[in-house]
Amino acid sequence: MADLNYKENTIARSNKIVTVSENKMKCIFENNNQITLNVVTVDDGLITGSQSRCDYMVHWQKEANKTIFYIELKGNDVHKAFQQLKDTIHLTKHNFADYNDKHCVIVSSRMPQEDSTMRRIRTDLKRMGYTVHTKNKQFKHTIK
Repeated sequence: MADLNYKENTIARSNKIVTVSENKMKCIFENNNQITLNVVTVDDGLITGSQSRCDYMVHWQKEANKTIFYIELKGNDVHKAFQQLKDTIHLTKHNFADYNDKHCVIVSSRMPQEDSTMRRIRTDLKRMGYTVHTKNKQFKHTIK
């Protein structure tokens, strides 16, 4: 696989509200202190071709705290969304190894009952140090 080009696929944003959206699904960051958030377009940006990947990554540093969110905005195939997050983490983790606040977000049109496959992947992500968030239609995070 070719080297990942973060610079070409990242936009720095310091707005009070930073949103990534796709197909009516939204992930919103309330950024009242207007710190710089790095919004990385992963799908058909950082990672192209047939490789499984999530839609976006948003990361920032505030003092000694380094935060990253891996974001998948999905219709209703939540199993695939979990796998896309895991695959993206695997491909990019060496660049974010020193981040101490790590999250995975799935925003879907419909969140099914959690089955054993979803529980296993959620547990794997937690073991890797990620907090997992699953929401219908919209997820909101306030940066403190």
